[in-house]
Amino acid sequence: MSELILAVSQNSLPVVAGFEPKIVLEEVSFLENSDCQIAARDDLQAAYAWIHLYRDVPKTYDTYKREVERLLLWCKYERGRCLRELKVDDFEVYFSFLKNPPFEWCATRSELREGRASAKWRPFVGPLSESAFLTAVRILSSFLSYLVEARYLRSNPIKLMRKHQAFSIDSEAAQYRVWERMLEVDEWNAVQESLEQMSENTEAERANKMRTQFLFALGYIAGLRIHEIATHHWNAFRKLDGNWFLFIRGKGGKLRHVPVNDQLLSFMKVYRLSLNKLALPSVEEQEPIFVSKKTGEALSIRQLHDLVKAIGEKAARKFKRNPLKAQKLRKFSMHWLRHMCASHQDKAGISSVMIRETMGHSSEAVTKIYKHSENELRHEAMQKMQLKVTPRLIEKTKKAETVQLTLSFSGRPMDKVSSLGRLLDLFEGDIFKGLGWSRMGFDKKELLQQFSQKKQYGQGVSVNYGLQEIDRRELLELKKVLLRECEVRLLQCDIKERWVLT
Repeated sequence: MSELILAVSQNSLPVVAGFEPKIVLEEVSFLENSDCQIAARDDLQAAYAWIHLYRDVPKTYDTYKREVERLLLWCKYERGRCLRELKVDDFEVYFSFLKNPPFEWCATRSELREGRASAKWRPFVGPLSESAFLTAVRILSSFLSYLVEARYLRSNPIKLMRKHQAFSIDSEAAQYRVWERMLEVDEWNAVQESLEQMSENTEAERANKMRTQFLFALGYIAGLRIHEIATHHWNAFRKLDGNWFLFIRGKGGKLRHVPVNDQLLSFMKVYRLSLNKLALPSVEEQEPIFVSKKTGEALSIRQLHDLVKAIGEKAARKFKRNPLKAQKLRKFSMHWLRHMCASHQDKAGISSVMIRETMGHSSEAVTKIYKHSENELRHEAMQKMQLKVTPRLIEKTKKAETVQLTLSFSGRPMDKVSSLGRLLDLFEGDIFKGLGWSRMGFDKKELLQQFSQKKQYGQGVSVNYGLQEIDRRELLELKKVLLRECEVRLLQCDIKERWVLT
């Protein structure tokens, strides 16, 4: 038995407990064309033959497998048709199904963690987001096109549908989504300052700092995806004609070589020396790039993700007076570094051909999403457009609006009463600064005494503040900041608001 047949035979479609199959795919699907170029006798074998092509790219493999299995499960339990019987109208129904799967097809994330063998397992956790939906459409279209090219199927109905705008992503819309993940200058500076200011007091802290800085360098300077970092070994670094490159097998199994500039090489040397390795790697080194000192195992994508998120959290704290920027930085992830790598290359004047090769983009259209330099030129040129009218704010008399916040505290903080005291000091001395705040009907000292007495009986206390120079959108972000600070101190907090005209 060939390697491919063996791999396919080890895969099986998961069972959805409690569902009655309408068809048995292995029996109703069959090979129509004797000239088929893949060793597959039915839809399941054909599906896993395609999925197996991406076995060396774990993240892609898992994503493709999930989407193809969802389709086959829908065929088996819902539609009652095999792949060769699916037409355009079938896929219209399926895509509506993806956007709003029935309740019985969904499980909670904790139930999913029990594994596919669990009776609680289901293919979905809920409706797909717009980006996840479009990703599913692209994956399934690629899957069917492969089967058509392999002469297992005669046609790909999704190709007809993707010509319609509802199932395509124009480059402009994609560019706007990328911009949401781009950091402004002060935000990017805050991230780099947080990276530079990481603690160095203990051996563990020093090791973590060198590791995290090297990780950021791989993301921002080399533009690597997080799963590429997690799955490659030291021998991916190779010297070619006197220069160092990173040889990466990336998304879709595509191979590329990324130039390693002098600074990235320096970060690599520092990190390797901290591991008691030679400064430069050799082609014989099969060890993963990031390894746990405790277990000797490669750090997982989740562990690498947490290192990046920790820096985003540190940077967010630099914007206590700007909750919107703080909230944005708390969303910061490894892929934001990749976005900035492509965009900053464009601003540095690097050609789109070079950017595409370095980033491993599938087409010029993808690279175009990250091209922002011409926007700055357009913006500068538009300064020539002027009206002969001076803008002037004409103020009208209006009633001022004040919000009264009622904060109710309960729970058992880590440091007892002093924790609540420090929290109120933070609110009044920092977070409320510039908002024209005032206490309303309470004395802080008396409040803490009340809390000390009540908390042992599971009771809490409430305080009232008045805030003036704030609008409703800013208040929403402010409340998130307040609740987060309470959560850190293990304090439960309920916030109620009341707007008053003054």
